[in-house]
Amino acid sequence: MLEVVADPKSTPLPLASHVVRWIDDLFKTSAYGFREIVLTCIAAWRAGIDFDPRVDFYKCNPRPVFEKGVRPALRAAGIPHMKSGPLNVAKNINKIDDDWAKGRRPESAAFAAVRILDWMLQGNLQQQKQSQDAVLDALLRRLLLEASRLQALSVTPRTDFTLYTCWNFLMSFVTQAPDAGNTPQVVVGLILQQLFRCSSLTVWEGGKACETNLTAKKPADIWIEGQGGAVEHLYEVTVKPIDQNRIQDSADSVLTYGKSHNEVVWLCRLPADIAPLGIVESSVLEYKGIRFEFVDLAKWMLGSLEILGVTGRLAVFERLNKYVDRPETSENAKKVWQQLNCRARELKLATDGGAK
Repeated sequence: MLEVVADPKSTPLPLASHVVRWIDDLFKTSAYGFREIVLTCIAAWRAGIDFDPRVDFYKCNPRPVFEKGVRPALRAAGIPHMKSGPLNVAKNINKIDDDWAKGRRPESAAFAAVRILDWMLQGNLQQQKQSQDAVLDALLRRLLLEASRLQALSVTPRTDFTLYTCWNFLMSFVTQAPDAGNTPQVVVGLILQQLFRCSSLTVWEGGKACETNLTAKKPADIWIEGQGGAVEHLYEVTVKPIDQNRIQDSADSVLTYGKSHNEVVWLCRLPADIAPLGIVESSVLEYKGIRFEFVDLAKWMLGSLEILGVTGRLAVFERLNKYVDRPETSENAKKVWQQLNCRARELKLATDGGAK
């Protein structure tokens, strides 16, 4: 449905200055979903789907259009994107119009998407096609520039895997670049997978943290299954405060998808993250027949990295570097990862120089 074929050196298709300003607004935010709504609509129109997103966006079946027609093209070109960006910002609202845009974060990008879609639907079919081609050309040029800019953030990961340097590095990464909860979830998932790599148990890491567990149809952020798919362990991972609503959401997910498992371990920052619950460190919370245990993330990570040893820590870092290099990983996570690696190399050079 969509091919990334724009040549940055070729002459851009003509586009009115006010439309260019709207496109600029789409790129002033890390919320990729707004520009991905525009791309999804263009891809659907190019596929011959007759719909008006101002009336019924979901008539174009945006999920398969994006996931099968748009996202593969973006991924192949190394362009940053989200797993289901258009759906994350559309929020099951049919009409992509001013009412939808109000209150979105940021509103400027939401209104820009609305204005661009409306502009592409003006005039006869031939004029609409020309407008869509011009917008697509402009978007792809900007996206390719974004891809080049983010590729420059790629780094060769550090090779100093002593226990405390590795632990400090990973804790700095999860706290400085939490990425809506994705970073701590991925880091813990990779450590658990390495710990259980020779086991009959299977570690599942449940995708984007911005999705609720119920929406994603998963029992927890991370879960470990034994033979026959029996749930052995459930983990929630966070670096932000835990309130009663989060406990309730967790309990509902366990009761729906947890296969009768009745214990959840929250890896979090103690005691700060459990303060909203009004409980003290080492407390156990019972809710809806489920036992919630709270474990300090930093202490858990230090103990787990010690068990892994140098080889295991190296494997975690190599896989984590691949995760950071993916186009869909947030720009802030890429920047923090680069800064931490550069800082580690500078420190090592200074230490080696002092040793001489």
